[in-house]
Amino acid sequence: MKIFRFFVGTHASAGQDSLCLCEADFQAMTFAELHSMQGISEPTYLALSPGKILYTFGKTAAGVSVYAIRDQVVLNSLPCVTAAERSPSMT
Repeated sequence: MKIFRFFVGTHASAGQDSLCLCEADFQAMTFAELHSMQGISEPTYLALSPGKILYTFGKTAAGVSVYAIRDQVVLNSLPCVTAAERSPSMT
């Protein structure tokens, strides 16, 4: 059985489904969207760490979002501090 699950980021705005969990079954020749999320503006670049953390990098000023993943489903967003947000006491 050749089933692959993967995340897809889109160029959608925060009010649209912009981050999706998809599944491709190459034996059955099917493709499905399993789950989608709103609230993320243009999560164009994605990176999934071995520790089940999904990093999204968008093209907006907010830029980076971080999410906890369990069983390939986004659980919740995690706090993320970008270099532009750091205060002098954090350096």
